[in-house]
Amino acid sequence: TNALYEGNSPYQFTRLNLANLSVQTETVASAPNGKVRFQVKGSGADIGIYRPGDPGFISVSDYRLDTDFPRSWQIIRLTPILFNKGGSAVESVHVELISQNEALEVLDDAVTIASIAPGEIHHQIAFRIRGRANALDRGQLKVMLEYGGRKDQFLIEVPFYNADEE
Repeated sequence: TNALYEGNSPYQFTRLNLANLSVQTETVASAPNGKVRFQVKGSGADIGIYRPGDPGFISVSDYRLDTDFPRSWQIIRLTPILFNKGGSAVESVHVELISQNEALEVLDDAVTIASIAPGEIHHQIAFRIRGRANALDRGQLKVMLEYGGRKDQFLIEVPFYNADEE
């Protein structure tokens, strides 16, 4: 990392493996210059570095679809993978999915999650979406999170397949 941390200090390092949604947490020490060194595999990960008691931080690490080949006009369930990679529990997370394309429709309202503990993933909510154009190749969506006075946004892109062409 950059020199973001206090030198020669212990930190919690938490890693979400996106392939199997497993979480590992360990204690790491920062270098004298405030950098933290770590390695990840190429399979995809979301990393958090914090001290116990630091505020919680929710990220949208990934998403899952209920189908491998989404097609236009098909109602698809999209499940955002939320990960608390901070040092404290986050209470009352408001999650909203917003389409960034006219040809992509979100069919469900926003949802509020009661609590996400440090190092915990949450993937129990799903939003129904539908592509409304046969030529839709990629649908862009914005996931809005509100919790503890924060407002964060994460962009995701969903591929669509045209059954007539592919």
